[in-house]
Amino acid sequence: MAGQIKSLADSILRYASASAGEGEVPCEEMALGEALVNGIDEMSDYCERQGLQVWWPPSIPESTVLAFKPFVRRVFDSVTSNLDRDADRSQPVLIECFEDEKYAGITVTNVVAPDSDAADSTGIGTKNIAAMMEAMGGLSQTSCDDEAFETTLSFLKARDTSTDVLALPSSCEVGSESKGQEPRGQVV
Repeated sequence: MAGQIKSLADSILRYASASAGEGEVPCEEMALGEALVNGIDEMSDYCERQGLQVWWPPSIPESTVLAFKPFVRRVFDSVTSNLDRDADRSQPVLIECFEDEKYAGITVTNVVAPDSDAADSTGIGTKNIAAMMEAMGGLSQTSCDDEAFETTLSFLKARDTSTDVLALPSSCEVGSESKGQEPRGQVV
């Protein structure tokens, strides 16, 4: 069953990439807040309805990153699914923002529920997260042990601030620039 689901997810990812044209993803330059706020908001709302408390920062760095909104939405769906399945509902989910010269993004950390089998997971969701982040020129890292699960989503900045050179990954076709919106969140 897990193999069939993985195959279907891989097919959907290939289809989405191919429909964008020759395997390129139509990334847009956008404010990090614009790329993240809807996903964080929807993830928080869903998790809170499932009995999880989510703490996220009152502000998001003002970096401009490259992103493809359908992939960002799917990435957050996978992160949300992992939280719903494995997070300890007595402990808060913590979302932290970061940025460096090349990347900006978030780290989502939660305590693993005592009855969770997260460490034995097939990793289908995290593999798809990694593939989508890579297609957008970004990175993802996931770590899991018996106590904590952590996912870091690093979006490529539209310009490398150490060189001020436009960042154009080969998998990402840059479209028009979008205006950011004010992020919303809970103050920790």
